[in-house]
Amino acid sequence: MKALIDFLPAIAFFVGFKLGDIYFATKLGIAVTALVVLYMKLTRQKIQPLLWLSLIVIVLFGGLTIALHDERFIKWKPTVLYLLAASALVIGQYGFRRNLLKWLLGAQLELADAVWLRLLQMWCVFFSGLAAANAYVALNYPTETWVYWRTWGITGAIIAFTVVVAIYVSRHIKLDEPPPAQSEGS
Repeated sequence: MKALIDFLPAIAFFVGFKLGDIYFATKLGIAVTALVVLYMKLTRQKIQPLLWLSLIVIVLFGGLTIALHDERFIKWKPTVLYLLAASALVIGQYGFRRNLLKWLLGAQLELADAVWLRLLQMWCVFFSGLAAANAYVALNYPTETWVYWRTWGITGAIIAFTVVVAIYVSRHIKLDEPPPAQSEGS
């Protein structure tokens, strides 16, 4: 259910484009993102900072797209979002000496500091790569191709990278050691 909620705005954007145009898709993307945040707030779920950032960026860039009737703004939204996410991680780590991933996920995962740092670096590179790839597609391909990239390319990349991260993390999770086995003769 959490994964569906995370990808619902992207799916709504795609459906909006197929049913209308980039401007209808943008309106639908803004509305669904706002509804996801509202739903999570009303059901008292923790709203991750990236979702708040996504809401702010889609309202800003989507609003400019609609107000100025210029699709370039919505095409740049993923690039800006992922660059802001990567920048926040870097600034947190190297400017404030705080690993934001550990701060966000430390209660759920017990990892060595070196593993947390490696995870942060992996996410920074991934977000930067997504930002660059989105900029390339936005600048070099027609809007319809960009919409497919935005929906299925970025979503697929996020899912694949999350699997890679899960495999990496699973190798480094600190597990409680089971008690030594008692021999029957003792």
